[in-house]
Amino acid sequence: RGSCAAGVSRAILEGKMVAGAMPAPDVAPPAAEAASLTDVGDVAGRPTRQTTPPTSRRVRLQNVPVQPHEQLKTAVRAELARLWRVALSRPPPVVEDIHVAQAEGTRTYAQMLAGTEITVEFTEWEDASWLVDGRNARAWSQVLDVSIGSRILRVQWATCVPDWRRLAY
Repeated sequence: RGSCAAGVSRAILEGKMVAGAMPAPDVAPPAAEAASLTDVGDVAGRPTRQTTPPTSRRVRLQNVPVQPHEQLKTAVRAELARLWRVALSRPPPVVEDIHVAQAEGTRTYAQMLAGTEITVEFTEWEDASWLVDGRNARAWSQVLDVSIGSRILRVQWATCVPDWRRLAY
């Protein structure tokens, strides 16, 4: 009974497509609609479609080991180059600015364990979007994890939504 109903549905659909009432599924979108779409690569580098580009190009890296600022900036650039080479088979992303949140100087042992925070600003929003949302890193031992000095870093957007639960009281 199920196959008969599927055959009838298929026949009706094909009849509408032949009659011109419904465009074929392979038909490209109209020119105005296609102009508003931009190509973005997914984890495997396959192109996907996204309608509106996000405005944020800033990414926050947390749990970064405490090191001199220039050494950290070099390590972040090397790690981003490794990720882009391994996951996307592309040259490294162009980074506008790397800002280390913590001032240099003497630190307590607890501050050393807590690590510091780095803000990376990319020139292209696609690079920032892939780093935050597109890596799909699920396990701590994956190649797509961002790590510096044997520490796995937490990656998130630099402009986070505030925790409204804290502001409720």
